Amino acid sequence: MTYRTSAAFGLILLVSTHAWAAEPVDASTYTVHCTTVIGKISFKPGLKTGGSETSVSGKVKASLNGCAALPPIGGGPEV
Repeated sequence: MTYRTSAAFGLILLVSTHAWAAEPVDASTYTVHCTTVIGKISFKPGLKTGGSETSVSGKVKASLNGCAALPPIGGGPEV
């Protein structure tokens, strides 16, 4: 029984270290598509009807789900 447990643990360790040992990929030119985006945006100073602010900044906080990164037309490795 100890042999089977050790073999299974060794296989899990081998697979998990292989997944983490991949070379880094520059995905700055990839396109990301997500099936779900839920979030909110806040403005400083707050927006007002008929206001005359010259500068407004916005902050976005979102939660993404079901995302896939697609390489550019020229191709690229999967991420």
